[in-house]
Amino acid sequence: MLEPSFLSKQQLAQTAQNQFDHAVQFLRHDLMRISGDAEEADRFLRDNHTSEPLADAYAARLIAAERWQDLLNFVDLVERDAPNQCTVMFPEEVVPYEWESIREAALEALGRGGELVAMYQERLDDTYDPNTELNRMKLQAWTQAKE
Repeated sequence: MLEPSFLSKQQLAQTAQNQFDHAVQFLRHDLMRISGDAEEADRFLRDNHTSEPLADAYAARLIAAERWQDLLNFVDLVERDAPNQCTVMFPEEVVPYEWESIREAALEALGRGGELVAMYQERLDDTYDPNTELNRMKLQAWTQAKE
């Protein structure tokens, strides 16, 4: 959350406008879903994947439905079109690597150990990663699972 006292009037107005826009988008989505048009509501979320809360909502829907391959495809789409986009609806403890953590969950659910091994090795190669021990443990577990 941005501290309003640090923002200029223009920045504060832009922040308020963004919050209003997101609220209107969610209202539109909710009306589609309430009216029984779940497919159109999902398409709306997917089409607005560069909006952080809408992208998070669609990812949450895919996770709840256990549509893991669709989730991987969606993560690819988000990372392609908005490579620095953050998650806003998932706690940092759940997705410490933002969209990469969501990719990790899908890969785990699909049992794609080779891709997980590569992901954990890449994290270990990053000397600034605060979760080195956790990644080492996951790398070892998935390496052993492949054997």
